[in-house]
Amino acid sequence: MPQENISKIESPEDNIEERVREAQREVTLFSWEAAEFKKSEFDPWKIGVLAAIGIIIIIYAVFTLNYLFALIIIMAAIILQIFIKKEPAKVNIAVTTQGIRVDNNFFSYENDLRSFWILYNPPQIKTLNFDRKQALLPGLTLQIEDQNPIKIREELLRFLPEDINKEEGVAEKTARRLGI
Repeated sequence: MPQENISKIESPEDNIEERVREAQREVTLFSWEAAEFKKSEFDPWKIGVLAAIGIIIIIYAVFTLNYLFALIIIMAAIILQIFIKKEPAKVNIAVTTQGIRVDNNFFSYENDLRSFWILYNPPQIKTLNFDRKQALLPGLTLQIEDQNPIKIREELLRFLPEDINKEEGVAEKTARRLGI
């Protein structure tokens, strides 16, 4: 009579472990390519107005012997100029069952993200935003592009709470209105 190798027989515990591993596999729910940030058309008159305001502030800072303030304004102007000329890179975004993937960066629902909210007022605002659990790290803002925000919201509600009280911040509103 042939003997059976009992080490190859699956126990009920093996099936449970396999099912748990299967449930933990990352499944992509949505994926799309989007701009790193929304690039606005910057009118030349806005550059002129900002430059005039900057020059007036610098003159005031020098006149009041506040050279550090003048240096900060000059640095802000240089950063603004770099930002105006910068073209947004394309990033690959994926909403998965385990977290959010942005190119090679992964943000876990469990460890990295606290909540989400969607700001949707096309064509100006179409963003998916996340609060991070790490207090010192900035939030995550992703451009939705042509994705359906309602379907994204329905899926994300399975994993994260929605913060319905969040709105576009003053800095974001001002930057959008100025076209920067």
